[in-house]
Amino acid sequence: MWNIQFIIKGHYCEIGAMEKRSRCEVTDLLNKLEKTDEAVYNSILTLLERIAQIGPPCNRTQFRYLGNKISEIKVKNLRIFCFYQPSLKVNRLLILSHGWAKGTKKEQNRQIKIAEKRYTELFS
Repeated sequence: MWNIQFIIKGHYCEIGAMEKRSRCEVTDLLNKLEKTDEAVYNSILTLLERIAQIGPPCNRTQFRYLGNKISEIKVKNLRIFCFYQPSLKVNRLLILSHGWAKGTKKEQNRQIKIAEKRYTELFS
């Protein structure tokens, strides 16, 4: 069973990450980046704070809708898959599924399928 770990609250939306059995892949990834690549870590946090305050950027190099309710947040070669909680009209909730370092198209398709499966598990 998935839970949501809230990360950032803003005027536009709240941002939370999926957590299962007290383990959150997104926060694990962010913690690792904070130690290994501070520039990417700071870029991701800045982008997440911007999304929470004023919404996702129109710039497709930073935020892109992939279809089937799944979007991706992009910073350099890092991708974080996300989706909005359905049926919330006033308080939007952007849920971060998981992240990965961009690789092949085949691997990207596999990661998108994981995000789609998690969306279904969370909202079914």
